[in-house]
Amino acid sequence: MNGCALPFRNEKFRAADNLKRTAIFLAIIQNPVEIALASTLKYNTETMTVNEMMDLPVRYRLLSCLLIYNADEGESMSRLFVALDISQDVKEELTRFCCGLPGARWVPGDQFHLTLHFIGEVDGAVFRDVRDLLADVRGNALETRLAGVGLFPPRKIPKVLWVGVDTNEQLEMLRNRIGSLLMRAGVEVEKRKFMPHITLARLRNTPMGRLARFLAAHNLYASRTMIIKNFKLYSSIVSSKGAVHTVEGVYPLGDQAGADMV
Repeated sequence: MNGCALPFRNEKFRAADNLKRTAIFLAIIQNPVEIALASTLKYNTETMTVNEMMDLPVRYRLLSCLLIYNADEGESMSRLFVALDISQDVKEELTRFCCGLPGARWVPGDQFHLTLHFIGEVDGAVFRDVRDLLADVRGNALETRLAGVGLFPPRKIPKVLWVGVDTNEQLEMLRNRIGSLLMRAGVEVEKRKFMPHITLARLRNTPMGRLARFLAAHNLYASRTMIIKNFKLYSSIVSSKGAVHTVEGVYPLGDQAGADMV
């Protein structure tokens, strides 16, 4: 295509994804000036009569169809995040003390995870880029454990109850590698200091006295050491009944002997 960049959503076009788009792509005249002109005219074949559409040059008709097809596909958005899972027995440990706080909406045990990067809502093209690029992450299996409990925000009315995660160089390096690849996909990576944790509950009007007693009772909690052998890409659908998470990709990390593998 003479090196021209087509003005599509996210400035990306992946013809191999779909034979229909490939056929349209190949049919457009290979002239970057005329392609740019056609795109600025913003012909909308959906609102034209048949005669009006037939009056357009063929190349403009094809480009208009392609732009509409691409925009329609972009309407389907995915809410994504990258996370580490924890072992089933540690999930069960956490579930046992997830009770006794008025106003707490407890996270189901099968949704306990350590979020490395929250991506947010993206369209289909970015979703595919993220899913594919994450396969390039290289790293060894890493050791970690859970320790202590706390609240977010720390000095305001608490909204989140969490259990902490011991941080280490391996965990930081893995998160940084993933972040670099996400930026290549056009994802804005959070700049705040990484505070690894697993959310236990979201709070609403929970009495501070009850919270203080809960923190005192569980502040010395420490799980066994776990070895994490993969990370995952999740999509999430949020409803009034809570979030539903779906695994979109599993990315292995190098094996390591020692503690139990997750």
